[in-house]
Amino acid sequence: MKAPWDLGDLYWFQIPAPWQGVVDRLEPGQTSDIIKGPNDRFWVIKLVDKTVDPKITFDTEKGKIAEVLQKQKPMNFSTRRWVR
Repeated sequence: MKAPWDLGDLYWFQIPAPWQGVVDRLEPGQTSDIIKGPNDRFWVIKLVDKTVDPKITFDTEKGKIAEVLQKQKPMNFSTRRWVR
């Protein structure tokens, strides 16, 4: 039986936004600093393992990538300011 705080294996899209930049920099076995989230929530994450799914390629994911980028707020790169 696994501990209630053990989330098991997660796909990247399942990782909460406040964790993504932190998890991306961790190596297996490393523990994060305290991560502050919304509503006065705090987390400490230990990365147990990283795996790569060989079935996931740019060609299989480019539609999802385009969708994420289209949802993001556009930036005017000539002024480096967010477009309103």
